[in-house]
Amino acid sequence: MPFQIQDFLIYFMKTFEMKRVERLNDKEITELDNDVLRIGNEAVRKAKEDNRKHGLPEVFVKAGKLYYLLVSGEVTDVRPEILNS
Repeated sequence: MPFQIQDFLIYFMKTFEMKRVERLNDKEITELDNDVLRIGNEAVRKAKEDNRKHGLPEVFVKAGKLYYLLVSGEVTDVRPEILNS
């Protein structure tokens, strides 16, 4: 029996209760993007602050190399002992 795309779409829509949603305009998309970025940035800021309180370094990659920003402000490419436990 050949595969019928219409049959698959009907099955998929019934299975996952697909519903038609109204299309967002550019302004709404921009506002949504801004909200997502704001929430994400705030979460990262809080996580960094919490990590500093616990003596954990920030970890980042530059030019493909892993670096650690220690609580003291020192940047190193040597994995800090606190991360080994």
